[in-house]
Formats: sequence, structure tokens, C-alpha cells
Amino acid sequence: MGVRRPVLLSLWGLMIAAAARSVTNLAWLSIALFGTPFVGIATLSVVVRRRDPEPFAAGWATVYRAAAGLLLVAAAIGLVAAAGRVVRHGSGSAVTQVGPTGLLFLLAFVLGWRALVGSTPRRAAIVGMVVHLLWVPILIIDLAMGIGRRGSVPAHPQLWGAALLGVVALAAAMSMLALVGFAGSSSLVSARVRGAAAL
Repeated sequence: MGVRRPVLLSLWGLMIAAAARSVTNLAWLSIALFGTPFVGIATLSVVVRRRDPEPFAAGWATVYRAAAGLLLVAAAIGLVAAAGRVVRHGSGSAVTQVGPTGLLFLLAFVLGWRALVGSTPRRAAIVGMVVHLLWVPILIIDLAMGIGRRGSVPAHPQLWGAALLGVVALAAAMSMLALVGFAGSSSLVSARVRGAAAL
């Protein structure tokens, strides 16, 4: 990975800082919104060949499982909140009522589950890339489709918003864990040990 890992971690840190600053200055929000998809793609490109299960780096196993588990919880909450539209408004098109964000929550749940049960850098990075590529366009489409339509607002908008924010934040965490959470393949670990012994 060479120099690319610290560079990508620094870029993710910049995206997180920009998102935090956007609370007081919306100009920072554009950096986070348009920057994270590119950082997500770059992260996946670095680990795309690491598709086999690898041992976790020291101390990162619990962090990885906690992040993946919380992602599943957030996605599940989002699915329940989105489906609440159908429960509250039984008439009309169920697809329109649930909205594209329901698809985003479903994708996050499926990809998060895959990353949890088959822990590989590639699967972890895919979660971050997919969520950060799709969440802004999907949210725009969802809002546009919902204008003037009965049932366009989720049954529990605060819960829905918190779930969406949680999925986006935890997807970024999964991308960062793809860079730092794994020790590498067994052959790579052995090579590192031999190299350290030679020194």
C-alpha cells in the first residue's frame, strides 16, 4: 500500500473534519458531499485485490466488528422507518412511499452483513464506496419524488434521519478500517516477520 494508506486516511480525516465544520458553515458540507465518493473509490482501488479473509491487525478486531454491527443496526432502523410510510399510508404505490432511501438502507445492510461475516479489506471498502456514491443522489431523488405526495415523509423522520446519518458515518469508518484493520494475508505477514528478523 506504501504511501497511499496514510494519504487516504488523511483524506478521510479531512472529509470528517469538513462534515463536522458544516454544522456552522455549509460551505464545508460541499467538500464532504463531493469528496467522500472519490475517496471511497480510491480506497477500494487500493484494496480491491485483497478479497480473501485476512487476520485483523492487533487491536482492530473488536473495532471492526463493532463498526459493522452498528452499521447493520442503523440500516435496519432505516428500513423500519422507511417501511413505516407503507404502514401509515397503505394506499398508493408502495415503492414511491418507501422511497429510494429504502434501497440505500437495504444495500447498506446486505453489504455490511457481507463485510461482517466475511471480513476482508475489499468487502469493507465496498461498503464505504457504495454508500458514499449513492446516498446524496438517492436522497435528492427521494425528496423530488416525495414533493406533493401523500406519505412522502417517513413515519419517524428523526429516527430516519439519524439512521441515514449513522449509515453514512459508519460506511466511512468501514472504508478506513479496510486500510488499517487488517494485518494482510498469511504470506504477507510471514514476509514481514522474515524482514523484521533480518533487520
